[in-house]
Amino acid sequence: EQAYNSCAGVLHSCKDVPHRLVQEAAEKCVEANACKYSYFKKVLSMVQNNHSSSAINGTGKLPSHTNIRGKEAYK
Repeated sequence: EQAYNSCAGVLHSCKDVPHRLVQEAAEKCVEANACKYSYFKKVLSMVQNNHSSSAINGTGKLPSHTNIRGKEAYK
């Protein structure tokens, strides 16, 4: 039952995350031989942070959003 709850926790934390990021986090857990929910959660968070920072830094621009005004709004 404990293993089932751990697996259910992992699956629940992956619902809103792209499959590619979940796969990368799972591979890192297997490489480290640390297949526990807490470690997976930490690695998944790190992978998401790395992905979001590289997405912003890679383009040099902020993502498009309706609440972000351009320089024209401050003239």
